[in-house]
Amino acid sequence: MDYKSSSKDLDIDDVKEGISLQLITYLSAFMESFKEGKIKPAGVMYFNLADKFTKISNLTLSKDKMVNETIKNLRMKGIFLKDMKILEIMDKNIENEDRLINVSARTAKSDKPSKSLLTEEEFDKICVDIKEILGSIGKEMITYGKTEIKPNKKTEPCKYCKYLSICRKNNMC
Repeated sequence: MDYKSSSKDLDIDDVKEGISLQLITYLSAFMESFKEGKIKPAGVMYFNLADKFTKISNLTLSKDKMVNETIKNLRMKGIFLKDMKILEIMDKNIENEDRLINVSARTAKSDKPSKSLLTEEEFDKICVDIKEILGSIGKEMITYGKTEIKPNKKTEPCKYCKYLSICRKNNMC
């Protein structure tokens, strides 16, 4: 779990493209360091620390609706193992709307593919892929001295940077 000060989604496509590497890298390193046998990855997720309890406009709602709205706003976003037993352990309310993770029991029980649910084999593959991506980045840096500025076009990496005025990257974002 990674704590964020703003809302952040974990998209499997961004992981595969090498854009969002942090959580899967942590998971991969942890799984590799566990010497006592194979472990199952329950999931990787972000928890938003921002103050998102309820909107002023929701104050006219009933107490139960306000609580449900707050739970929905605080729901952890991520990628989880497609295993109902593990999901039920992670979130005892997986069957309900007041669950704390962004996958529902209905989605987990479905045969349809989901970007938020991976099989154990898919988790293993993505961990191998991440090692290859990181290895490639490291090799380019060490072997060729390649550290070129390559901003991610899907996001705004420079938006909150306090060094924007002196950075060479600012004309590339």
